[in-house]
Amino acid sequence: MFFNTKAYFIIGFFYTIPILALAQNQHIADSLAKVYPTENLKDSAKMELLRNIAFNEVNDLDLAIRYSEELIDFSIAKENDLYLFRGYFLKGNKTKQKGDLDDALDAYFMAVEAGQKANYPIGEGSAYGAIASVYSISNNHETAMLYYGKAIQSLRTSNNDIILASAILNAGEAFRKNKDYDSALIYFRESGEIFERANYLTGKAYNLGNMGMVYASSDQNTLAEQFINEAIFILEKSEDYYPVCTYLIAMSDIYLEKNEPTAALAYAERSLQLAQDNQLKQQISEANLKLSELFELAGDYQASFKFYKSFVAFRDSVNNIDLVQKMADLRADYEISQKQVEVDLLHQQQRNQQIIQIGAILLFFIITSGLTFSIWQKKRSNKQLMGYNQELVKRDIEIAERNKELQEMNNSKDKLFSIIGHDLKGPLNTLTGFSTLLSQHTESLTTEDIKRLALDLDISLRNQYKLLENLLNWSLSQSGKMDFTPDVFDMNDVLIENQKLLQAQAAEKGIELNVELKEHSNVHANKKSVHTVLRNIISNAIKFTEKKGVVTMRLEHDANDVVVSVLDTGLGIGPEEQEKLFQVGSKHSTLGTANEKGTGLGLVLCKDFVEKNNGVIGVESVLGEGSKFYFTIPKAREK
Repeated sequence: MFFNTKAYFIIGFFYTIPILALAQNQHIADSLAKVYPTENLKDSAKMELLRNIAFNEVNDLDLAIRYSEELIDFSIAKENDLYLFRGYFLKGNKTKQKGDLDDALDAYFMAVEAGQKANYPIGEGSAYGAIASVYSISNNHETAMLYYGKAIQSLRTSNNDIILASAILNAGEAFRKNKDYDSALIYFRESGEIFERANYLTGKAYNLGNMGMVYASSDQNTLAEQFINEAIFILEKSEDYYPVCTYLIAMSDIYLEKNEPTAALAYAERSLQLAQDNQLKQQISEANLKLSELFELAGDYQASFKFYKSFVAFRDSVNNIDLVQKMADLRADYEISQKQVEVDLLHQQQRNQQIIQIGAILLFFIITSGLTFSIWQKKRSNKQLMGYNQELVKRDIEIAERNKELQEMNNSKDKLFSIIGHDLKGPLNTLTGFSTLLSQHTESLTTEDIKRLALDLDISLRNQYKLLENLLNWSLSQSGKMDFTPDVFDMNDVLIENQKLLQAQAAEKGIELNVELKEHSNVHANKKSVHTVLRNIISNAIKFTEKKGVVTMRLEHDANDVVVSVLDTGLGIGPEEQEKLFQVGSKHSTLGTANEKGTGLGLVLCKDFVEKNNGVIGVESVLGEGSKFYFTIPKAREK
């Protein structure tokens, strides 16, 4: 048998749907496409119309890509980051359906960037999930699961159940592809429950189909057939043929194992026809491989070889060998090997002609043996090539990711030097001024003047010390020298300790520092770094809260995390400033309510420490009404 066709490539296709939370509908695309050229639409209406046409166009993927690119260009012209995200995301979905994985990955990374600029965490999480799906198709399971983890972690904080369930479904499919069937079923059951609660029929269909393939891989054919048939029935109604083609191949496998080759062949042929009608290269490749296997089992080696050649051609097209891998030398070797196989076949045919007079029985034996040997030789060459391809793909991805990390570290270093130069210069000038005043005008200073100067000097030195402490922690973290080994501890204790530590600072401004505890708040994190995060956030809250105000620390729970919030009745923060709070090198001129100066690095350090503890940090604020800073810490698992 040429290949185990149960390694279906359905990973991640569900990410074409959840942003709109609707099923794709070709009839909608056809209707809107007729309206679009004749309507004089305003900016937002035009962008929404382009988005809907591109999303619902399923029959002509090239046309869908053109509409998404038009949406991208128009969004750039109008400086609309939200629709720019949607344009890139749709382009990624449609190019991936065509099998152009390199272009799809580029589009998804652009979607992440646009989603971040638009402050659209749901879109950012969905784009991370789509990136994960491409890595999974490239057989890079570890990197795929890393991005699925980012997607699910981000989406669990949102209120969109359908998008969350989509990410969980795709992560489960990655486990299924990696033959971790128990983990796959755990993820599928959770996503299925969420789709059921949301009454989302299309999501339910994908979930049923993927569970059916798990059962098929586990030799539970009756369950597999039941689940897959129900999924096909739902998806064909909405003309969503991309997954249907894959599920049909699964049905072919099931009937093959039942020893019903006629039914198995019918399902495979139906899959190929649907894939060809809808220009789905990936499914065309898989259907050709299945048909090659079926004809080989039936003894029709000529038909088997024909379908196998089609499989190889479309497989290489799907994986974009010339673009993604940039392997011109290996590709040349591959082409030479292909020519060599053809030459070998020609020589074999010539030898067959020379011995045809030996007899019909011997002729049949020689042709069959020669053809089988040639197919085997081709299969071995292709397997070796696939191995080289996968290794080079892995190395290319690792190099690209390392280069990206180094560039980010270099940018952070440059911004850090800028912070050091700015923040050390100001306090040092202040100290110089104090010393000059004390040395040259001592006789004219009263006792009250000296007390006031001493107080100002004390405040300046405290700020200097805090700046240096944050710079030291930041440097240790960036160089990998800080220990983030996690422990299990009670967050209630951390809040109480920080209340005691900062009570005096709050009392100086007459601020009430409260704490709201919650039972069973054990977490799994590095305690020292969590202390640093909370201390920085509370200090900021006190700094930007008027006298007689209130600062409150609060503990809450969600499904997997303990949520720590610090709420104040202070000055509040505008939307534009909120976007810059956690960025390295962003400077803010706002002084505290008692003219306190900030270090410019505290919140950047908080973000770094929270993320190293597998959490997320955020802010909610309204000018003049106060702020709420929050971060999550993973719950400790119960023993």
